[in-house]
Amino acid sequence: MKAKFHGVWARSEHGPYKASICLAGMKHTLGEFPTAEEAARAYDKAQVQIRGANSRSLNFPLEDYKELLPQDPPTPSEKGPLKPRD
Repeated sequence: MKAKFHGVWARSEHGPYKASICLAGMKHTLGEFPTAEEAARAYDKAQVQIRGANSRSLNFPLEDYKELLPQDPPTPSEKGPLKPRD
């Protein structure tokens, strides 16, 4: 049975729900979850970890996963003063 979320499915309407993601043409199971929402969040986290800000077909807003996105490198002024070479 297909759930209403991307990457989530269940054998019956009462769960357990499974999350999976396709990479390079292969399906990878992310695990079993008691609710469809938990499975959908696992799918989203995998998407963001793999594809970063370019993730498509997320179930929830990208802002929910900011902590998983790589941080911008500091600008030269944030690194501190440049040290002279020897």
